[in-house]
Amino acid sequence: MPRQGERPPGSGGRIGSTSRCSHTDGHCPQRPVSSSAQRPNLSPAPVYHRYVETEPSTSQAQGGRLFTIGHSNLGLDDVLRALGEYAIEELIDVRSQPYSRFVPRFNRPDLAHALGRAGVGYSYMGDSLGGRPDDPSCYDARGHVLYGAVARKSSFQGAIAWLRSATEARRIALLCAEEEPAECHRHLLIARVLAGAGFGRDRIVHLKSDGGATGDDEIPTQAALFPGEDEWKSPRSALRKARRSTSSDGSERAA
Repeated sequence: MPRQGERPPGSGGRIGSTSRCSHTDGHCPQRPVSSSAQRPNLSPAPVYHRYVETEPSTSQAQGGRLFTIGHSNLGLDDVLRALGEYAIEELIDVRSQPYSRFVPRFNRPDLAHALGRAGVGYSYMGDSLGGRPDDPSCYDARGHVLYGAVARKSSFQGAIAWLRSATEARRIALLCAEEEPAECHRHLLIARVLAGAGFGRDRIVHLKSDGGATGDDEIPTQAALFPGEDEWKSPRSALRKARRSTSSDGSERAA
């Protein structure tokens, strides 16, 4: 199991920082910068800084929570406001493909830049926690993702262990494209595995763009999708011809 704060191998790159400081220009001499990707030059007056000037993290006092959010076709302001209202310190991108033709503002480099201006760290872990892995053995004949196969992968297990540890130290939110958690692998896969490992579903909170939130324990458990077949799989096929638009038109499904 990775040490607290240490990201597991194969869990993607890090852009941004999880620590806060008084430097509003984004150039803190004490802030670590990833060797794989340098923080872009930031303007001296962060546009979104007002959203994140909140109280220090209280995650330890709360026993550690994990937040999630789906961007769908929302504006960056909507997502940043929701993160700020819950004092999120680091956003973990769990999209298998962190790019979108329909909402390019959520493409990985643009998103990381906007979060950096807001004082929120960004890390990409879609290669280990994504809902659409590259491994063909994780799909059935119809193209549905077999979540059990994904959950058994060592990279996924290592990332889950890291998440459990990291939530005790800072306030973390997972990001995917699907707006509705009940239809996203944030709930269907990640939350289920965490709950099985002893991380209570009441500690997993799905944020909404209107400032509301839903506890994972408030979402009904997944029912059987196909009679006689393994029920733990993605609701939709990942095959291109079977893909549909998201619950809010204009965004690709990028689990």
